[in-house]
Amino acid sequence: MGHSRGGAITLRTLDTLPDLGRAQEIKVAVVSGGVYASDLGLQTSAFKNMDNQQVIQCLMASYNMSEADVIALYRARSPDVPQNHDKIVTPIFIAQGTADTRVLPENAKRLAADLAKMGVKYKLKFYPGAGHNFEEPQLSEFLRDCQAWFQENS
Repeated sequence: MGHSRGGAITLRTLDTLPDLGRAQEIKVAVVSGGVYASDLGLQTSAFKNMDNQQVIQCLMASYNMSEADVIALYRARSPDVPQNHDKIVTPIFIAQGTADTRVLPENAKRLAADLAKMGVKYKLKFYPGAGHNFEEPQLSEFLRDCQAWFQENS
């Protein structure tokens, strides 16, 4: 189970396990508010109406850094998020708050679409009004959903 960048690390782990001959060791997974599409990574509420180049320019000015340094910093702080999860076999529950402005709901939609193309079992659920970090009442609902997912798929 991983949340936010931890969700990206969960996906990377699931994608790496087959190379190690251990694909079946993790029976079920949950990704909530997960960073998935690196091209969506800079598109948060603070930069909503900007393209990535405009965001980079803004960060350069804010931190007095060169473009190369801003890009290097962004990549260094971002986990390697595989865009092609052709080795994942683990069923994944994808949870996403509709009001998340840190990791946009488009990340969850794109992940679900890619898993569907590969035939990986998944469930995508949006939690209306939930932000990046779930709070009540969505938190209790999310935890019940996770428990049900684990019971159904392990």
